Amino acid sequence: MNKEDRIRKEVNDVIETNDFVKVNSGVMRYMVGAPGWVKAIGITRLFEEGQLHQALDYLQELGAIKVRAVDGKEPVEMCDFDIDEVEIRLTAMGIKLCNHKLYDELLDI
Repeated sequence: MNKEDRIRKEVNDVIETNDFVKVNSGVMRYMVGAPGWVKAIGITRLFEEGQLHQALDYLQELGAIKVRAVDGKEPVEMCDFDIDEVEIRLTAMGIKLCNHKLYDELLDI
């Protein structure tokens, strides 16, 4: 890989990371104003579905949100379900992140 290609890749990596941070942060800001459980499909109007799915999976792994199935209301892993099949809510850790009591480098709240 020549120098120009390497620089182009580095710039693209930064852009992708910034987009991921923006989606993660946007989900968290949205959830702060949401009462209780929210159907994840309602957030798709704000973000691309693929980006949203990745962000919700990350936030669940981080412990910032809980995810449950719309049908049955049992806890589920985001990576195993489609956006229209789940509901989400902030956890205590998610609330602390939103109130700047904790920090995560992939959130900008």
